[in-house]
Amino acid sequence: MGRKRSKVDEQIEGQLLLDFTSRSEYQVVQANKIISSKQKLRLASTKIIRAVIMQIKPEDEKLHPYKITIRQLAGLLNIPANNLYRDMQDIVKDIGSNPIFIRDDDKGKWKMIQWVSSCEYDKDGGLIIKLNDELQPYLLRLKSQYTQYQYNNIFSMRSVYSIRMFELILEQIHEKVIPKDGLIVKLSVQYIKECLGCEDNESYAKFSNFRARVIESSVKEINKKTFYSIDFSYEKSGRSITGIIFYVNMKYNLW
Repeated sequence: MGRKRSKVDEQIEGQLLLDFTSRSEYQVVQANKIISSKQKLRLASTKIIRAVIMQIKPEDEKLHPYKITIRQLAGLLNIPANNLYRDMQDIVKDIGSNPIFIRDDDKGKWKMIQWVSSCEYDKDGGLIIKLNDELQPYLLRLKSQYTQYQYNNIFSMRSVYSIRMFELILEQIHEKVIPKDGLIVKLSVQYIKECLGCEDNESYAKFSNFRARVIESSVKEINKKTFYSIDFSYEKSGRSITGIIFYVNMKYNLW
């Protein structure tokens, strides 16, 4: 008698589930439209979405569904597996209920797209997930206007703001190799708040709170856990701080 068919052996939308690789040196490649979008996913959900994007191959012509075991998820999220068994339903709900808002610069509007077309937790098989086909133009066969980095840069980050700040800074770096004297990246405070989905957060209405909890903490974590070394200063308009100036270098440039 054959074994009972589990959910991870089934198809999603007519496609066979593909095995998932958790090699963190693989590249996360996203169109800059995704980088500059408004996102409100929590930390674990943000890492899972990046890990799924990491599976995309340059020759892929469509987005595939994947099965991710709990052991793989625990490794990718850098948390104990027991915590995942407890939290998976909340993670699935977070991914399904927090869409991405992509800027339409021509119309001055936001385009809302759900991250996934399917996301289901099976306690025996793990997470079954497929990215939304509406994201294909922003993830497949990208030739220009994209940002890429190795997943292990964000692997151990403990703040979703750190991940998003890291992506926003990288988006502005167009050189393949950062020169020895580094690069300067300027981002407006309003732009950062929009992309991080915290522009309406009353806690950050006071800039000192935003500076301490978002800018300073993110830069500290980026410096500690990535290949980059970043310092920053502020840009003012009158007495108000309107922008952040980041001074970016590679750590090997500082040896």
